[in-house]
Order: sequence, then structure tokens, then C-alpha cells
Amino acid sequence: MPIDGWDHVEFWVGNAKQSAYFYEHAFGFAPVAYAGPETGVRDRASYVLGQGDIRFVFSTALREEHEIARHAVRHGDGVKDILVADLGHFLPTDDKVDVLYTNGDVMDSFILKPYHSVQWLENRGKFPFVHHPLTRMYGVHRAVAADFRGTGRKDIVAVSFLPARKFRRRRAMKLDSVIYLQQTRPGKFVRYSLEQGTCDHVTCAAGDLYGDGNIHLVTGNFCMERGETLKDSITIWEKVSP
Repeated sequence: MPIDGWDHVEFWVGNAKQSAYFYEHAFGFAPVAYAGPETGVRDRASYVLGQGDIRFVFSTALREEHEIARHAVRHGDGVKDILVADLGHFLPTDDKVDVLYTNGDVMDSFILKPYHSVQWLENRGKFPFVHHPLTRMYGVHRAVAADFRGTGRKDIVAVSFLPARKFRRRRAMKLDSVIYLQQTRPGKFVRYSLEQGTCDHVTCAAGDLYGDGNIHLVTGNFCMERGETLKDSITIWEKVSP
């Protein structure tokens, strides 16, 4: 089955309206569509938000016996469906396109959740993709794969977002805020901690910033409370490696 682009990512959440409001006002997404009782859908409410080519769908149950409600009770908020397209080769284990994703949202309950993690869906040429949980990480918000070491093998960097005023012990607990997953052999990773305690990173990206052939990491930092300030909104990590 050819993969030609991202369509959307659907989140099953406890409060879709609140999640949509947060992504609209904190990250600049725009409301695109809605489905719920007003449109004839009686068992759920779904909000579609867009930004450029990105489409997020936040769905919540309107009945306690609904599968979304059961999912939220058991797992908390998280990604349920990912519709993918041609993303380029993620891991160099073969010539197929894989999916890397995280589930680490804490914006509804502000509690540490042990199932927050980085996960990999391996494309072996047919659906369903093979699921590989890679590592657990509180509040993990974003992960990227890149050839940081110039070996031809992609490693993974992941970042976390745990708001300082809600998680006051994040430094004392030495919670990882940036981790590095080194691919030691195809599909096998060893974890390293690059930073602890400063869990202000809502996103990250990797690329050759200076045209020198080296891949660097960029983290986007965010605070959500009035009166809070950050030293830097964007941080460049040069020559990232364990």
C-alpha cells in the first residue's frame, strides 16, 4: 500500500473541547470542523484543528460506556489513530516508511503517568504495522529520528513538557527532559539522558542548520502560566550525541 502523505492524527481525550482550546490558543491551531450532538452524532464530540498541513482530531465520549471513555480511564489521553502518508525513510532497517510517535500529554490531569512513552510502528509492507514500545518518559511531547552521528543509522531524540508550576519537583526527581536513543543495531536502541529537570520542551526538530553536513537538534520551549519566563524560547543543541 503506497503512503502518500499525513492525513490526520486522532486523540482520544477526556475533554475534547478543552484540548482543542489549548491547542488553538497555545500553539496557533485553527478550528476546521466539529461533530457532535448538534450535527447528529450522539455518542461523541470531535473537534478538528489545522495548522498548515497538520490536522489534529480531538474526540471525547458523551456516554460512560463508550470505548473512548473506557480508553481514557485505562490509558489517559493519547493518540488513537494515525493516518500517514509518504514521510521518507524513518529507520534504515529497510526501504519502507515507518511511524515514530509519542503519547505524553499531561494537560488534563497534571499527574505523572507511567505509560507515557516513545513508540515506533514498523512498516513491514502490509497493515497492521508492527508496534515497538521504545522507552517510557514522563510528559514526552515530541520525538525525531535523524542520523546525528553520521553513521548512516538514525538515532532518536525525545523531549518532554511538564509545566514547572504543576510539576514543582521535576528537578528534585531528576526527570528527563531530553533523551537520546542510540540505535546500536537495526531496531535496537540504548537510552541516554541529555538533560534533566528542565521539562519545558513542547517540540523539537533536527537538521543541518549550518550547511556543514552535521545534524543538530532544535528544541521549542514553552511556559503556560502568567508571570513565568523562559531563558530561551528556542535552543540549538549542536552535534547531539550521548
